[in-house]
Amino acid sequence: MDIEQTIKTFSAVTLSGVMIVDRWEDSKDGTIYSLARLSLKDFEAQVKKMQELNAAVKAHVKENAEKAFDELSAEEAKHE
Repeated sequence: MDIEQTIKTFSAVTLSGVMIVDRWEDSKDGTIYSLARLSLKDFEAQVKKMQELNAAVKAHVKENAEKAFDELSAEEAKHE
């Protein structure tokens, strides 16, 4: 399956596996265009890894937040 789309964008994220396969410079204004290719299968694998990482991060934050609240409750109990 090939998907083609023209997008004017600035990327703040680096995607692994992206390959620049062609370049073109507009002689009128000097704008340089690049055609990038990323396998849909590779992209889906990266998204899955990000989702798994996000789940792990959420679990870690939740676990540490519960621990912090337990410690806070214990400190409050000492001062009652």
